Amino acid sequence: MANDCKNTLTITGPRKDVEAFQKHAVGIDDRDGQEGVNPFCFSKLAPIPEHITADSQDWSIGSNPRKKYWGCDSFADNTWVTLSFDDSGAGMLVYDFFTKWTPPICLAEKVSAGHPNLTFTLVYSEPGNAFAGLCILRGGRKATELHGQYDPQSPDEGIAQ
Repeated sequence: MANDCKNTLTITGPRKDVEAFQKHAVGIDDRDGQEGVNPFCFSKLAPIPEHITADSQDWSIGSNPRKKYWGCDSFADNTWVTLSFDDSGAGMLVYDFFTKWTPPICLAEKVSAGHPNLTFTLVYSEPGNAFAGLCILRGGRKATELHGQYDPQSPDEGIAQ
């Protein structure tokens, strides 16, 4: 059984860009023949090329292309979305979700490259393997990245330095 990695992705920027991203992120995931609408659809945001399937044995990309394209082996599960704006016109969109084993850092890099007016802050923790981290991205590049051991007593989302 896979361990759950808890992820919080906060996207900030001008209201119109935040709203456009939220609309663009909604899509349909196909999970073992069971389709469902997901408010943070990895396969829409960073599609895996058609010639590569989730069952690919192309060793140039490893045994699981999701891991290469998204950074994790699964879709976003149990997604909660919060959207807010301030009086200055700035927006904040927060996705809380789970992935299996690892966070979707590769996905965040790909998605942030296509949205240069937005800042993406991913905070993640996986207590089963005792790791946690923070990654801030702008324009497809990591502005900040911290990795640490998971500590449930830490006030910083479990990241122990």
